[in-house]
Amino acid sequence: MCSSDLAFLLLSGAAVLPAQTAEVHPSLLFEAADIPTLKERVQRGPYSGWWSTVLSRANNIPSTFSSERDKARWAKSLAFAYVLTDSAHYAAQAASILADVKFPPRGGDLGEPHIEGEAVAHYAEAYDMLHGWLTANDAAALDTIRTILAEEAHRLYDGIEIKIGTGIFSLNFALHETPHIDNWHLRAYGGLGLAALAMRDHQ
Repeated sequence: MCSSDLAFLLLSGAAVLPAQTAEVHPSLLFEAADIPTLKERVQRGPYSGWWSTVLSRANNIPSTFSSERDKARWAKSLAFAYVLTDSAHYAAQAASILADVKFPPRGGDLGEPHIEGEAVAHYAEAYDMLHGWLTANDAAALDTIRTILAEEAHRLYDGIEIKIGTGIFSLNFALHETPHIDNWHLRAYGGLGLAALAMRDHQ
């Protein structure tokens, strides 16, 4: 599809999205009904090897993190460890790290768009896996984490610009002051998409 075709669809209203279902957690990587299967699979190869890597990371949290992206990565590993072990210890650690992540709206600097997109994706996935535990055990942390993710999602969304040019329609996608779309930006938009799906009930 060329840019003029896309512009026509946007302007004509022909691009109609289906209605979103109500927010359910977990839903990004798997659903609650899938968890027993996941627990069974990690008992055998090759899944057991992958699970061992995730569990090792969850059991070896550094005292300090070198970047906000690393915080999001570790939080995701801890959240997955919680899902497969039902250990509140992992859930509480993940929640603490998520609440401490500083995306740009809170003064953090993640650098290039692809790094920021990856961090947002990890953050959204960790939030999605922890939502049930947070709802039952730490409503304040849930509110903080959800607010942090919403702030960053709004920032990424505001960074997307669609401009209708002169003559035949032209579209420009811009983020981080780069006037073209590339694979780095696609990772940022992917992170935004995961955040949007994880918080589909958000205003």
